[in-house]
Amino acid sequence: MKNKYQKSIIYDEVKNCIKRIGLPIKNEVSHEDMSGIETEIRRGKSFPIPIRVLHISNANILLIGALLPYGIPANKRKIVGELIELINVQSNEETITYEPSQGLVSVLDTIQVEDDDIDINHFIFLFKDTIRKGKRHFPLICEQVYSDHKPKYLLKESAKELKRSKDKIRKRKKGSKSSEYPFIIHADPLIEDSIYPTHTHGLHDIGWPEFFIDPLAFGPDGNGDRINSAYHYFNQSKSQLEDVLKGNIIEIPINILNPKWGNAPLYSMCFRIVSHNFDGLKLAYDIDGSGIDPDMKFVQIWVKGDDYAIRDEYYTGGIIF
Repeated sequence: MKNKYQKSIIYDEVKNCIKRIGLPIKNEVSHEDMSGIETEIRRGKSFPIPIRVLHISNANILLIGALLPYGIPANKRKIVGELIELINVQSNEETITYEPSQGLVSVLDTIQVEDDDIDINHFIFLFKDTIRKGKRHFPLICEQVYSDHKPKYLLKESAKELKRSKDKIRKRKKGSKSSEYPFIIHADPLIEDSIYPTHTHGLHDIGWPEFFIDPLAFGPDGNGDRINSAYHYFNQSKSQLEDVLKGNIIEIPINILNPKWGNAPLYSMCFRIVSHNFDGLKLAYDIDGSGIDPDMKFVQIWVKGDDYAIRDEYYTGGIIF
């Protein structure tokens, strides 16, 4: 039997995976045959969502939980329970766990593991899916607490809003090429749970690599500015672009990449060529799974220090943070 100071191989793999995704390790707990990791995500400027992953070694179970950080007031627990029941019925699964006696709400899922072995990609998908469900349902539950509307009405309005958001993305403007920029930029408006990297189309047609960047780095507009600046910079310094295409990583201070940012806090933008197997590239250019033109080359842009942005785990299963 493991004592409280010992950690399993599975625990270590999961902990490293969470860090590689880009989330902080807020706390670690252990007791007899249970080891736990606590992290959190933030929904924009709204409340944080605590996330817990527990490895219960004697039961060969990995438990993943997204927690509503606030208890439901006693006078609202009955109607919140009605809403949660409707959500679970609609999703055809026990999506949300509710303890009405204490007003505690969570989204829970489990993975069966054995012999200190885990399919880490399966964990990533389940981990992000648990978070995705929390992000989708917790605001609705909070709205029920502060609203006099009936649960069926709130659920119906929520479904309408989700459809409107998806329609906006389907109808997003593709942009058009101009004399200054012989490419277009696709930038997600960040209104869906699973979003894609900001990326170019058209550079391949002029013999260049296409560029892409983490959508959360600077937002749609800021990312577009940095891609445009990269194009201008490399158009004047083609030898450095050739260095990137040879497999070298280059760093360019932001005030060199674009002098207009001379008064900005000093940081560097990094550039590297990536293979077609990189999950960030596939998320941007191969959403429908039809494949990527083997003749195309792709350069990733990221902020120096944001190491998670160059790892597959950050993109596997979608970017949801």
